[in-house]
Amino acid sequence: MTADRKAGQGLGEAFPHLATVANAKGLPSLQSVETVDWQEVDVAFFGLPHGAAQPLAVSMPAHVKMIDLSRQFEAQIRQFGQHSENLLRYIVLSTIDERWKDHLYDLDHLKASIGFRGWGQKDPLIEYKQEAYAMFVDLMTDIRKQVASYLFRAQLTAPPRRPPRGAGGSSAPAASPGSSSGRSTVVMWRS
Repeated sequence: MTADRKAGQGLGEAFPHLATVANAKGLPSLQSVETVDWQEVDVAFFGLPHGAAQPLAVSMPAHVKMIDLSRQFEAQIRQFGQHSENLLRYIVLSTIDERWKDHLYDLDHLKASIGFRGWGQKDPLIEYKQEAYAMFVDLMTDIRKQVASYLFRAQLTAPPRRPPRGAGGSSAPAASPGSSSGRSTVVMWRS
């Protein structure tokens, strides 16, 4: 795995949110692009912005499969068209809101139980600060993962069509509740 600015660091050090995966799988340290032995590489993942992976792609051996994650992200955003900005805003804000509430709830539990650390001859204030920081790092990682998950699973669909009215009924479309026009309303909800 390569990362020029973080070359020599372990994957878990460079990207704390991947630490458990990196440690469990025994992944190698990050390397500078110039020092990689491409004969040992089968797949290369790029997450560089705005097609910056293109110069690297030219110098890659033919057997290396390249996956440009930034291109997939941009394609996913483009599929939403004019709704992309609103959808991104909704996903990010609702995820932050939901996770922040959970984080505050967890901090209340930590605060209520931290006094027991004094029985183990540990300073409760230092223990609280350390655990609260670790919980905050986990919160940030969780938000990133959840936003990415929601974004890559999101799909725009047309509202369901109303079945035509049977005999004896009016053929004019019924107005939505609370409105005087026949326009349909799209409502977004969280499951």
